[in-house]
Amino acid sequence: MQVRMQIIPPIISEDEDGAIVILREVNGKRQFPILIGIFEAAGIDQQSKKRRKLRRLRQPPLGRAIEELGGVPERVVVDDLQDSTLSSTIYILQGERTFQFNCEPSEAVVLAIDENVPVFVEEEVLKQLLTASSRV
Repeated sequence: MQVRMQIIPPIISEDEDGAIVILREVNGKRQFPILIGIFEAAGIDQQSKKRRKLRRLRQPPLGRAIEELGGVPERVVVDDLQDSTLSSTIYILQGERTFQFNCEPSEAVVLAIDENVPVFVEEEVLKQLLTASSRV
């Protein structure tokens, strides 16, 4: 079963070269962080605050590649956790066909925000993440 998640805007870390985006369960309390790059975080921050951009930030390479191939992202699913490493799948519609591409969750989340597509997490992955964080 897949659980729908909402993306909480990034928290920029002064100690790291990146930012943290929180994925929070829609209509629930479960959540977990994903680390993204600082430039992606700045773009997400601008978009989430609906500020007028002085210049257009360039489209993430993944989104640009999907568009160039005639595809449209349908959804993002964080679908695996192995050795403390998450993986995700982007579902892409191209005409009548649906393609699946594995990618880093940080790239998938940035694409989801940029293209306004829903993000899901497999229930089992969410349980594993919450179990691991409760041990810390």
